[in-house]
Amino acid sequence: MQIQLPSRLTARQYWVALGLASKIIQTDESEVVLDATNLKFIDPFCLSLLASIGSDHAKLGGTIRLVNLSSSISSYLSRMDFFQQPWFLCDEIKKLGRSDQRHSLVELVEIINVSDVDSSSQNLAHAILGSIPGLNEGEEPDEMTGYRTWDKASEPLCHAFTEVLQNSLTHAHRNGFRNSSVWVSAQYYSNTDDIYIGIVDNGCGMLSSLENHPKLTSKDDETAILLALQPRISCNREVGLYDTATNAGIGLTTTYRIARESRGSMLIVSGKSAIRAVEKHEAQVVDANLPSWQGVAISLRLDRSAMMAINLRDLMPAREIGREAPTIRFE
Repeated sequence: MQIQLPSRLTARQYWVALGLASKIIQTDESEVVLDATNLKFIDPFCLSLLASIGSDHAKLGGTIRLVNLSSSISSYLSRMDFFQQPWFLCDEIKKLGRSDQRHSLVELVEIINVSDVDSSSQNLAHAILGSIPGLNEGEEPDEMTGYRTWDKASEPLCHAFTEVLQNSLTHAHRNGFRNSSVWVSAQYYSNTDDIYIGIVDNGCGMLSSLENHPKLTSKDDETAILLALQPRISCNREVGLYDTATNAGIGLTTTYRIARESRGSMLIVSGKSAIRAVEKHEAQVVDANLPSWQGVAISLRLDRSAMMAINLRDLMPAREIGREAPTIRFE
């Protein structure tokens, strides 16, 4: 099967990427050929989504071959470790010298075990904070506190993304999806001062996770997604979406709030529905009739400079009775 790729694969046109995913998922042909003649741009959301699709196709013995890649797209995909996945094939892979770009990107990575989470969370924090004026990872610690300005900014972010990724892995593995995984990538764009993050799993999906929750008023995808964004839903160990003992309750809810407060946006796709929150606005259902995505696909856009004006303490859900609050340095 051969599919012609569009000029842009982005979270802004999520329905295009999901349509591509649906075609690959439904085919019974072992090799899928993606013609990239027109492809000019791909963002982390679609990069992570395509990696998840390829992983599933590979489990059935299939491969995905990209043809007619431009030099710039080939270079970018190579830099983002796209072709390190053996099921993605390309006749001409453009390879360039590799420099340390952890302050501007997170290469595509698959999270299979909880032990994989910490390094990815740290990498995301590095990419978000980047070279913000006043932040210097190499500065000397304050003599009185022993902290660096960098630590005060990065530790809460690391904690929040640790929760998000642990939660993604936990819910992805439920209800018969023990072999699912989470794909993560990120990219900073200097022309807009935004960083885009893609977090995609191929697990059981939001509705399956929350179908027995007492606060789920309607058993449909959009209601489940909106419910998961509410405080103490996705973090409640007894009746919520994620019931692991390591969950401190600052994951999806806090990340949603960070996106809104940082002049950013958040897109969540699960099942046949998509919700989006832009800047200060509450999350709204933007589609309820999509080509179905079994798991959960998240796109985050954060304004890098606006991140420094955020007080993460104010964005975290209130402490639950009988549970210890997470230890995070804000001073």
